[in-house]
Amino acid sequence: MTISQGVGPVLGIEASTNRIFIYNPNTDGVILIAKGEKVDEAEKISWRKLVEEGQFENAMTGLNYLVPMLKDNLKLFDDEISKVKMEIDQSR
Repeated sequence: MTISQGVGPVLGIEASTNRIFIYNPNTDGVILIAKGEKVDEAEKISWRKLVEEGQFENAMTGLNYLVPMLKDNLKLFDDEISKVKMEIDQSR
């Protein structure tokens, strides 16, 4: 099964319903969403429920997956900032 959503990393799956725990950066919280459900209709849940469902390790894997991508993006931004600074300095 392929799941695509525009919120955050998948943190785990609720065993009883097969709904997916997803991090929502807009609210800095966790939502529980079913396949085909809209993000704004998803159930907002506590981090505790995620842990109680035994999904802590999956959640950490999902969050840690982002670290290398964020590092790459930061490097790209730093490179662009350096280029712009150099262009500004050269134009003075």
